[in-house]
Amino acid sequence: MTVKELKKEYFEKWRKEEPLKYIIWLIFLCGSCIPAFIGLIIFLSGINEKNIGSIFICLIIYAVMYIISITIASEQRKGFKKYLEENKDKIK
Repeated sequence: MTVKELKKEYFEKWRKEEPLKYIIWLIFLCGSCIPAFIGLIIFLSGINEKNIGSIFICLIIYAVMYIISITIASEQRKGFKKYLEENKDKIK
């Protein structure tokens, strides 16, 4: 078994053991694109005082959602490091 296969095995295990975290991670990762696209559309429609505020709000929402998804992903990576240490004997 390679490290890549072990990582895939761990991800499947993590997804089954932590379904709520997986769904939250997926929603925030994919959902963070929505405010980015809205901000881009507002930017392309023309810039004035009202639009600048809307663009900044969209960027802040994007940043918060992306940070949450990164936090969950980093927790998953930490779990994989522990899983890798426990299952070194599986790697050829």
